Amino acid sequence: MRKKKQDKNSFKIILISALTALLLLAAIFSVYIYKDLKRVEQSVYNIYQEIKTTNGKIEKYSALDEQSAQNTVKFTEATKNWQIYQNDDFHFQMKSPASWGQFNFNLRNVDAEDNVIYSMGKFHLLGESPFLQLELANYDFNQEGFKPLSSQSLFQTVLRNQTTECENQVFDDLKQLNVGEVRNCYVRENILNQKFLIFRLVNETTGSLLAVYPRENYYLKVDLPDEINAEVDYFIQSLVFLQ
Repeated sequence: MRKKKQDKNSFKIILISALTALLLLAAIFSVYIYKDLKRVEQSVYNIYQEIKTTNGKIEKYSALDEQSAQNTVKFTEATKNWQIYQNDDFHFQMKSPASWGQFNFNLRNVDAEDNVIYSMGKFHLLGESPFLQLELANYDFNQEGFKPLSSQSLFQTVLRNQTTECENQVFDDLKQLNVGEVRNCYVRENILNQKFLIFRLVNETTGSLLAVYPRENYYLKVDLPDEINAEVDYFIQSLVFLQ
């Protein structure tokens, strides 16, 4: 009788131990499943956020592409009858209305190796007005009274700047040139998406509005009227570099 009772107690102990082990395993498995579900949930959420962000970028770029396409169509239509000037020495090209007349680019200074380091040009039907005159100079050009409006450092900075208001580094690079106070500075793009600057330069004698196109070894500057109309705007967009 006592043996049967002992066997019964042993069976209960084994059963309780087995149930405890099963419950423990179930708890561990539940925790594992819960953590795994959390990881899956987080992964799904991350994927959702990535898709949402990507879709946002696609919509943004689609809008920009559409706007760019519309601007290209407007530019093409507005300038289809304009005359084209192309400079093979510095590989730039621009379009201008016939009413401005022929563009003449005069070589002013040449170094010992006959490389152009400074030049100026204007449209002959615009008279003596300084507006829409072009000036081109190498970064190593040096002459009394001449102050360059760009540098290789500025060229690299403009490339990094978004097409919006000038960042602080642009102002810092312009300040290093010691040409005067720069106001209302913006980075824009021409029709080939090459970046250039528009800003107002204020010093002791002038308060000129300028478009400056920095390149790796030289820059091109255009004197602008105080009010930029559609014709002038299309002109500064048309000024592109072919290399």
